[in-house]
Amino acid sequence: MAKISVESLSTNLVIDQEQENQFQTLIHQLIKMLPAAVAMFDIDMRYLAVSDQWYTETKVSKRKDIIGQLHYDVIQDIPLKWKILHQRCLKGEHLKCDEDVFCCRDGHKEWLKWEIAPWYINNKIGGMFMFIEHLTDRKNTENKMKEMIGELKRCNSALKRFAHICAHDMREPIRTIYSYIELIEEKVEKKGETLEYTKYIKASAIYLNNLIKDLLFDAEMDGASLNFKHLSLEEIITNIMTVLYKEIEEKKIVVSYDKLPVIYGDEVLLNQLIQNLISNSIKYNKTKNPVIHIRARELKNAWIISLEDNGIGIEPQYFKTIFEPFERLHNKSEYEGSGLGLSQCKKIIESHKGKIWVRSELTKGATFYFMIPKEQ
Repeated sequence: MAKISVESLSTNLVIDQEQENQFQTLIHQLIKMLPAAVAMFDIDMRYLAVSDQWYTETKVSKRKDIIGQLHYDVIQDIPLKWKILHQRCLKGEHLKCDEDVFCCRDGHKEWLKWEIAPWYINNKIGGMFMFIEHLTDRKNTENKMKEMIGELKRCNSALKRFAHICAHDMREPIRTIYSYIELIEEKVEKKGETLEYTKYIKASAIYLNNLIKDLLFDAEMDGASLNFKHLSLEEIITNIMTVLYKEIEEKKIVVSYDKLPVIYGDEVLLNQLIQNLISNSIKYNKTKNPVIHIRARELKNAWIISLEDNGIGIEPQYFKTIFEPFERLHNKSEYEGSGLGLSQCKKIIESHKGKIWVRSELTKGATFYFMIPKEQ
């Protein structure tokens, strides 16, 4: 679509009286057909020609013949500041504004985009062209969206505070329950129904404690400012292997990695990211010779890190859903966990302007990839 500019209409014409009459007829027809709100005025601000769209934008009835009438009589709410701008234009200035407010007599405000430019005839200013576009509907929509976004942010903040307080206050009674269960186990016989029941209660307490820990991490991460610095990925993995030593030894998992780079990000969050991914690979591996291998591939502005395992694998239809909160592909009795580990990974990597994805086949292992920018 061609851009309509009133400046392009402001050509100086040197013509005689007969040509002037022909010119006025031509310009009237041209302006009338323009797909924008354009009007042509003489030096006294009387209408010479208007487009059909002008009536729509100014809300002037098409049945009203405004040609020859004074602009300020047709639209009576025009403030003094605009009349001053009109006079400046009639002295030769080309003026425009992409967003201006129009205060009506009834008190409501309308937003406009406008442009005015003089037109010339026989080297003298004959009047001016004016273009307007109503922005009121768009501004009202923008303001409503801002209000809704503000309300959503307030609700979200309140929800996070509520989750944080609840999770924090729940940890103490759960620790108490766990402690008393251990005391009961010491007192009861090594076999029997009571001991069996305590095992179920203990498992539930552990699950609740892990869930609360993950919820607290989520709540704290949303409100935290990130502390970016350069980090050795090899050091991160070495530290995590120390933390997960018991789980790795129990399953006799071989964790290996190629030469890994220094990456840029928040140390606490990236440690959590890698630990979640390694823990996930440990948990879902039932093979006789379980392995986890970590690689890095360099791009121009980012690193792609991959963690490959030979575990149970994932069906392709779940490649996206596994990164959603509380999404589980297996029941809790088969595989422990809060259902928040991979969703945390997604949130962490997105906070670093990166992305995470998985490739896998059922029973043939899985490879988790994440891309992280070299520098923020």
